[in-house]
Amino acid sequence: MVDSIVAAGYEIEAVVTLSDAAIKEVFPTGEPFPSRVFITLQQWASVAVCEMAPLSWLSLTDAQIKDTTRCFMRWSFSCDVKYGSEIGEN
Repeated sequence: MVDSIVAAGYEIEAVVTLSDAAIKEVFPTGEPFPSRVFITLQQWASVAVCEMAPLSWLSLTDAQIKDTTRCFMRWSFSCDVKYGSEIGEN
């Protein structure tokens, strides 16, 4: 899915790797959570975040890049604010 998001015009804004120790701090359930890579993509007010194992990001295998369960998208639209205008202006 990362490939189709990039093909749709999204740009990769950040790639962050959380280590095993950082994952344990974020998810302190005691269950093993391996390191994860989070890829943040953006197109205007729309944001997508994809997560995968570091090895998958480094190897860019088709199975991982096309996996639709790896990405979450959010759109933010506002009818009150036009592009390029200040909030409160009409």
